Amino acid sequence: MWFARLRGDEVSDSEHADFAAWLSADARHRSEYDAFQRMWDASAELRPTKPRRRQVLRTLSGLAGITLISGWVSLGWLDGQMATDSGELRHVTLADGSILDVAPETRLWVKFDTERRRIELDKGRIVVAVASDRSRPFEVATDAGVIRDIGTRFEVDVDEVRTRVSVAEGMVEIDLPSSNTPPHRVGAGEMTEFNARNISNARPVDTTALAWATGQLLFDAAPLAAVVEELNRYRKTPIKLSDPPLESIRISGVFLIDDENMALQALQQVAGVEFVTKSGKVEIRQKLEQQN
Repeated sequence: MWFARLRGDEVSDSEHADFAAWLSADARHRSEYDAFQRMWDASAELRPTKPRRRQVLRTLSGLAGITLISGWVSLGWLDGQMATDSGELRHVTLADGSILDVAPETRLWVKFDTERRRIELDKGRIVVAVASDRSRPFEVATDAGVIRDIGTRFEVDVDEVRTRVSVAEGMVEIDLPSSNTPPHRVGAGEMTEFNARNISNARPVDTTALAWATGQLLFDAAPLAAVVEELNRYRKTPIKLSDPPLESIRISGVFLIDDENMALQALQQVAGVEFVTKSGKVEIRQKLEQQN
């Protein structure tokens, strides 16, 4: 994601040139980048003054020929399978150079051979930035269907009801083996949902959808209930929102996934709420002075 990349420690002249080319290639690119910039600027007071520098660990996994790069979590591969716990994120570089970001509570298998590159996603959420290799197609398989890469960066989100695909760059092709529908293509800036029988019409992708892969969650006038639900996907200590009048409070801002306390402090500032730790959960409620 260019927004995150340009805020790295070192950005080369060639990267600046590539960014300028990407920006001018499609009006949607400018719109997406500007949306991130507005939310970033509006939430400056919610971020620490100095960004944390993630330490990078590198190790080789002979089981699947995978290089792991992680500043968020410990490493743990078993027979090509990965499973993340609640609140656990992983940032992975595969043997072919593709980049894989894995959300909490995700289970998948990586299966590479001489003819194809395949991820079997059982549940959860991933973002893939696919390295070019014309001799070996790259695909993500779910119970409902197969997403084939056509030179792209995309997100796949699987739950018990549907699979959602959001394309940031390039294009993917979705194939439903158990249906009679032809393969369906989804391009940059689009998202769709499908089950084993049907694929929905493509619609504009939410520009904040893939921010979690850079260690951030972005919200633009989102209801507090939705914010809490999304934060809880990445927290080891969940937030409990049981006061219905608070659910509709609108929240805009940038939250750092790896700092649970800072997220609470930010919500206290922008939503006028307070938190109480109780029974292993953090309960959110209206500030006492506002109740009187």
